[in-house]
Amino acid sequence: MMAVAAGAQSWTFDGGNEGWKVRDLSNYADTGTTYSVDWSATGGSTGGYISRVDPSGGYYFFDAPIAPATDYSAYIGGVLDFSLRGDFNDWTTDSYVVLRGLSGGNVTTLLGFVPVLPETSEWLSYSLSLKATAFELAANPGTVPTPEVFRDVMSNLSMVLLPAEFGNGVKETTALDSVRITAIPEPATYAALLGGAILALVTIRRYRQR
Repeated sequence: MMAVAAGAQSWTFDGGNEGWKVRDLSNYADTGTTYSVDWSATGGSTGGYISRVDPSGGYYFFDAPIAPATDYSAYIGGVLDFSLRGDFNDWTTDSYVVLRGLSGGNVTTLLGFVPVLPETSEWLSYSLSLKATAFELAANPGTVPTPEVFRDVMSNLSMVLLPAEFGNGVKETTALDSVRITAIPEPATYAALLGGAILALVTIRRYRQR
């Protein structure tokens, strides 16, 4: 199957769950079981948000609406941003962003560690670099994927999971808001931004000299 290029990726949940679910895993090679999420119109880090109480004794994650074999290679070097809120933080084993795709014709799962939620039920913003050095191979913990493997996975991505399992036991409720996958700006974009900044400074200076 030929990979389809991903479009702009941003989910604010201001109008609904936007296709998101939660996925409960028994291990990182497992496809797991999916469950629906609850949507709230207000109370998020910015507007609406989604949440889910722990559905079982497995390890659950927020499951992005990613079609199989989607090409996210344009986002390599970019950033994945999201916000979480939870009511427990006594389970630290599965505090990962999970990327799953094909590399060398084999299903490959990558894990990117993120900090555990704070003790209070406050929104915490996360920012994870989308580069090989920010991840490890789920099949070989502690081993960083090569740039080639990372590109393969990002070019044939089928699963993006954000952490929700922060309670030791079936007890916690975790909420998600403001998810955005941003590509690294092209050199021309940097030049335009720099040019705009210089123009703004020149304009301000001329104004002050009047």
